Amino acid sequence: GAINKYDLPDLIAALCPRQVMILNPLASDGSSVEYNKKSCELSYPKIVYTQKGVANRFSYSHEVDEDSYKKEILDWLEKF
Repeated sequence: GAINKYDLPDLIAALCPRQVMILNPLASDGSSVEYNKKSCELSYPKIVYTQKGVANRFSYSHEVDEDSYKKEILDWLEKF
């Protein structure tokens, strides 16, 4: 329900410099977000993390299959 009430890109940017990982984001109706649209919506938090010098702490991926979730998360966490 948060998607209908909050500006999530601003909320994500406010978490900087904390680590944020987004996998397979969904639209407010629960449908899969198209890559171009998602990329555009997440450009603001990506800019904030980059300007603060912690771009590696913000990660997003689309189309991660169920078998790859665990590896994707563990690979990302190993950076820290």
